[in-house]
Amino acid sequence: MREEILGQLAAEKTRIGEFFKRKGNQTVIDYTREMTSYESPFNANVINDRETVAGGIADNLEGRANPDQVMEIVDQYKKRPIIQTGDHCELLYNPETFLNNFVYQMGMRQVDAQYLLTQQCSTVRMIQGRNPLRGPAFVELEGGLYRVFDKSKKKLTRSNVATLSNVDFTFKPEGADPTASLPSLLTDLQGMSFHSAADAFLYANKYTWERIHFEDKKDLILFDESLSSDVLIHLLENSDHPLNTLLFDERALAVFKDEIHAFVASDECLILNDISDFFYGKHGDELIGLKLTDDFSTLVGSDSNRSFRTAYTREAIINSLKNRTLYPNLMLSMLALSIFPQSRVLGGSSQVEYIPEIQAVLRRTCIRLDLLPNDYISAIAYPQINPTLSVIARSPQLKHAIQRMDKDTDFTQWEQEIGSLTIDASMGDYGHLAYFDSYFQRRKARKG
Repeated sequence: MREEILGQLAAEKTRIGEFFKRKGNQTVIDYTREMTSYESPFNANVINDRETVAGGIADNLEGRANPDQVMEIVDQYKKRPIIQTGDHCELLYNPETFLNNFVYQMGMRQVDAQYLLTQQCSTVRMIQGRNPLRGPAFVELEGGLYRVFDKSKKKLTRSNVATLSNVDFTFKPEGADPTASLPSLLTDLQGMSFHSAADAFLYANKYTWERIHFEDKKDLILFDESLSSDVLIHLLENSDHPLNTLLFDERALAVFKDEIHAFVASDECLILNDISDFFYGKHGDELIGLKLTDDFSTLVGSDSNRSFRTAYTREAIINSLKNRTLYPNLMLSMLALSIFPQSRVLGGSSQVEYIPEIQAVLRRTCIRLDLLPNDYISAIAYPQINPTLSVIARSPQLKHAIQRMDKDTDFTQWEQEIGSLTIDASMGDYGHLAYFDSYFQRRKARKG
């Protein structure tokens, strides 16, 4: 499988294939040091946008951390603008989610930093597959599959993490051995109530991380998509920011949408889509894609069976972001959190592809509009080789260690064993990248 997947990634001219070709012989520990040592070139506009992100971080942590710690976290971000964005908002018992932070921990342990800043994507669906059941609504432990919250499958199917409200942790067996015992980490959480699923996951994962062990463990500071929403709010409140022009100047918006559509339809595009126009809207406990009306005056639900309608003005959008009836889509979230402030975002293999795709759309739009100076465009819209956290295969042994972790579980030995491997050796058969085939098939279908 290894040769087949690497061959396909190369044949399709993917950036992730080039990444593994260049980095395969590097040790994991050396790579993680390089991954977390990044600082972008100086640009006054970029520095201003980093200040905006720092403000969003401070706002988001208000009431969740003491003021001195908030200052330390903000100061670290300004000096080392790195945020982990690979997680879905789900329990750390999910091997992929755990390994994202495991690799992040390995990297930050080697630099002068104390905090692991992580935004978990909370706009995802609670159930993402039924055969087998998967998604944040379920957790697979050593004893089998468990339902995380006290909600029906019908309710969970129609819900997103960010908008599912009033949940209790239940960990009810879903075909699991009913006699199997839960880790005490999870029994401590059973019956606890939260305003939203996102809040529940943030609490549970902080609780879990604080009770397991690593060498020189860093503090995991978790956010959900409310962080990218808050950063976007601050950017839009600055009437001079280029995002205001791109989103609300009628001529610029028309060009921006045209460039998105043209790129998504092209052979260059692997991952981006234009299913939604910049935002998702809250409909009950789910988020739905939104589309602009032809005159750009209104955002409406893209599905006629799910109603949503809001005026498309800067003031209305800011208010809707503040009251959490709107959330930015992937493109807008990455523009706000990563591309304009040039934060290094550490994510999965797909992110290596889609961030440069967003940069390509931004670059073409700005050049066509003569919107920004060339040095500013060069600073934000020309891709570098993006790092990825997906440098460790989920071997059965490691997967089982994650699924049975409990208070005082020590992962130091795993760090030492994996850190000495080359990336190529740590990737096993590369089977966890097989999902790229769905992207290749979609691109092939577009060609007709």
